[in-house]
Amino acid sequence: MSRKIHQESHIVLSYILLVAQILRLHSRDGLLLSTAVTPIDQAEWSRRQKRRSSQTNGETKNSSTLQPFIPDALQPITYDLCCEVKGHPSTGSPTNNLDCRGTCFTDRACTDLSYPFDTLGEKQKHMLRDLDDEERIRLKQRCVEKPELTLPNVTWCSSNETRYNSTEIALGMYGHVPQPGCSLVTEGGGSGPWQHLYIIPKAKLAFCGIPKVGITQWIQFVRFIAGAKDYPAFPHKKQDKDFFRFDKLNPSLQQEIWSSKEWTFAAFLRDPTERLLSAYLDKITDTKIQKEIQSALGMKVTKLGFKFRDFVERLDLEFNKTGCTDGNVGNLNSMTGLNWCSDPHWRPQIMSCGLYSNLDRFQFVGDINNSSQQTQDLLQRVGLWELYGKRFINGGIGFDNDIEFSPCMVRSHHWNYTEHVGFQQIGVDTAFSHKKNSQKEFKKYYTLDLLDLVNKKLYADDYKLYDLVHKRKITNGKQLAMELSGTGC
Repeated sequence: MSRKIHQESHIVLSYILLVAQILRLHSRDGLLLSTAVTPIDQAEWSRRQKRRSSQTNGETKNSSTLQPFIPDALQPITYDLCCEVKGHPSTGSPTNNLDCRGTCFTDRACTDLSYPFDTLGEKQKHMLRDLDDEERIRLKQRCVEKPELTLPNVTWCSSNETRYNSTEIALGMYGHVPQPGCSLVTEGGGSGPWQHLYIIPKAKLAFCGIPKVGITQWIQFVRFIAGAKDYPAFPHKKQDKDFFRFDKLNPSLQQEIWSSKEWTFAAFLRDPTERLLSAYLDKITDTKIQKEIQSALGMKVTKLGFKFRDFVERLDLEFNKTGCTDGNVGNLNSMTGLNWCSDPHWRPQIMSCGLYSNLDRFQFVGDINNSSQQTQDLLQRVGLWELYGKRFINGGIGFDNDIEFSPCMVRSHHWNYTEHVGFQQIGVDTAFSHKKNSQKEFKKYYTLDLLDLVNKKLYADDYKLYDLVHKRKITNGKQLAMELSGTGC
C-alpha cells in the first residue's frame, strides 16, 4: 500500500515539476498564465510566432530561446528618414514640416501600405474622410450658424430610446451642437464635441483625451501601439495619429463604434481650478502672447502683463460674437465666455467627447491624481497592459552632434533602456510634461472669490462631476450620470 502511495506521489510530483517548467518558460516569454489571456494577447502571440518562424528560415526552434515580446516602437532604429503616411488625405501637400507631420525613424511607415495598422484591411476600414472645399465650407457654416446655441444642453445621459439607434442623435449631429466634422475644419475653436476622442481598435478602447488632462501622452501611447519609433516626439501634428481620431472617421464607422457594447469608452478628469491655472501658465504667460492680448484689449503694456484675474474675469463675460473664427489671439473670441469657440485648453471638460449628454456611455471615468493605478487597471481591462502598457518608456532621444533639437524628431529608447517604468507610472506633473507645476503655484494666483467664480459658476458642471470622481471614487459613467441627473439612465 505504501509503495503504491509512493508511486502516485512520484507521478504527482513529476506533473507539478512539468507544469512549473512550462510556467517558467511562458513567463519568460512575457505570457502570464496566472490570468486569462485576452483576445488581443492571442493575436499578438500568433503574430509573434509567425515573425519568429520567418526569421528562423526552417531552423529547429527551441522554446527556451524565445525572447520577450518587444513592441515595434522599441525595436532598434535602423532608419533615419521621415515619411508621410500613405493614404492620409493631406499626403503630398506643399509644406516643409515633414519632420512634424511625418512618421520618423520607422521604415514601416515608408514601405508598408498598411501602416499604422497591422493589415491593409484594417486600414481600409479606418480610412479618413477626404473633404473637398465645398463640403468644408458647408461644415464650417454649420458650426457657426447658430451663435445663440454656443453652449451644450447638459443632460448627462442619453435616453434609452436613442442611445444606440441613430447616428445623428447618438453622435450629436443635430441642430443645437456642432457636428463632429467641425473639427476637421477649425481644429481648435468651433470644433465639435468629439474632437479629442481617440480609438485603439485592437483593444476596442475609445479614450477621451482632454487638453491639460494628459492628452499628449495618451496620443504618444496610441502611436507607441501603432509602432512609431518617434512616438516620444510632439504628437499633435503627426499624420498617423489622425487614423485614430474618432471625429475624422466615416460616420458609419463612428456609429458602429459608438453603438457596439464591445467597445470601452474611458476618460480622465482634472480639478477644474488646477486645470485652468495650468492652462494660463502654459498658454497665456508667454511675453509675445501677453503683448498681443494687451494690445487687443487696449490695455497699457506693463511688466505685470495680462494677470490671472484678468484672464478668469474675461471668461465670465457674455459671448456675443456671430460665430467661431480661426484661432487668432487678437480677436479674443477664445477668451470671451466659455462655449464651443473657447480654446480647448480651458473649454469645460464636460464639453469633450460628449460627456455633457452621454456620460452614461463611458464605462470608466478616472481621476488624474490617481492616474498611475487607474491607467493600469483600465489597460488591464482591455488587454493592453501586459504587451504595451508596462513596456512603455517615457521620453526619448533628441538630436545629437550639435544639430538643433526638434521636438518633432525624438527617437524612442531601446528596449533595454533603464527608465522602463510603464505608461503613466510616474508622477503626474512629470508624466504629463506640464510646463508649470500648477499645484505649487495655486495659492499664489487664487483668491477665495476667484475660487468661487471658477467652481460655482464658470466650471460648475465640471466641478460637480469631478467631485464625484475625486471624493466618492465613482468611476462608472452610468452611475455618475444617474447621480448628476437624478434620474435613471
